Formats: sequence, structure tokens, C-alpha cells
Amino acid sequence: MMTYFSVRSNDEDEHDSDPHKKVSGYRCSPHLVPQLMQSLTDKQRGWVQKIGFGPLLHMIESCMPKSLTMCLVDRVDTSSGSLNVGVIPVNIRDSVSGIMNLPHGVLKVPPPLNGRSKARHSRIDSSILDQKFSINGRWTAAKDEIKHMLSLQTDEDEDDFCRSFVMVVLCIYAAPTNSLNINMNYLPCLVDVSKICLMDWCDFIAEYLLQGITDYRQSKASHVQVPGCSTFYP
Repeated sequence: MMTYFSVRSNDEDEHDSDPHKKVSGYRCSPHLVPQLMQSLTDKQRGWVQKIGFGPLLHMIESCMPKSLTMCLVDRVDTSSGSLNVGVIPVNIRDSVSGIMNLPHGVLKVPPPLNGRSKARHSRIDSSILDQKFSINGRWTAAKDEIKHMLSLQTDEDEDDFCRSFVMVVLCIYAAPTNSLNINMNYLPCLVDVSKICLMDWCDFIAEYLLQGITDYRQSKASHVQVPGCSTFYP
């Protein structure tokens, strides 16, 4: 069983000699998802199916070159939500739904309360923050949360496993931020685990990426990363 996962930034031209050149990258790490799925027990895989994230169990390991990923990012029209390659534009919302096949329910997934980067704690039960998803008041690093998640294997652990699983998937693949830590601002929408499969995760992931590309383009920073699932492209 594999229990070591490393989330890192995919930066372009990291060692470029031009100090004025904008360094671009992203934290989306799709190669970690198959590794994570292989580490789950049969019971945990059943829980993943139950919340509607079962398609991830069959995700194959893949790696898109950084240069190609950033090239595709540059070809996204955020106003129309389309990827302009070839003759016919590709609708990003439809592509996310078709490729990921995650729940496309009636409940809207609220964006994280305090933004997409190194956000502060949202106003939720402090005992949940302190005991379940933080260490000494700090949000748990993705690799540490994965190890904790894999240890949740009893029937009493089901709800905590599902919350942890969704936040880990968002962190490493579906809606990564500029941080290597899980974003606990999602906890309010994960309180009732039975509603996870009723939420429109596909629309949320697409909108998160489009807004992330907009933020990336508007950033004046010399070192900037694209928030969102920047490697989902067909």
C-alpha cells in the first residue's frame, strides 16, 4: 500500500536567468489521484462510490507536459468558457462533466468563504478545525491529511473519511490553490455528507478553473500559479 504522496508546484522556466520574466505554474497533480485510489481499502472505495466520486477510482495515471498545459491555458476564453483549439471551440463546462463524470446535482457548491489562496479559517465549529483538520491551529498539509484519511477505516469513520477525501481531491486535483494545505473553508458544505452526491461539483470545478485563469492573467506577480484543475483538458 502506497502511503507517501508529494504535492509540488509545476513551474515553468523556474531557473530562467531573466529576473523580469513571469514564472508560471500550477499545483494540479492528477498523477496523485490513481496512487491515492490504489491505497484505499474496499470499504473506503465503497464510501467513495456512495458520495458520487466513484469515477475517480478508475482514473488512469497520466502526465501532461507543463509547456502544453500552459499553452492550453493561454487558449482559454474565460468569457465564453471555451478552449479555442482547432476549428470548433471546446466547452470547458461540458468537458469537465464528460471527463470527470462527478456529481452534477441540483445543489450549488459554495466557493470557499475566504478565497482560493492561503485563506483564514472560516466561522465553523472550532473543535472540528482543531481536532480533525488542523495541527496546532494550522491547516493540515495535503500529504499529512492523506495519511490520516487512509487510517479512517471503521464504520464510525465514514463521514470523516468522506469529508477528508473530498477536501484532499479538491486540494491535489479538482480545485487546487496556491497552498500545499487542504482548504478547510469547504467544511461548511461537507457537514451533511449525504448531500455531497447532490451537489454540482462539475460546474464548480469548471467555474473555479475559469476564475483561476482570470486571476492568473490579471496577476502582476513575477511568480504566479494557475488555481484550478488546469490539466483536465481532453
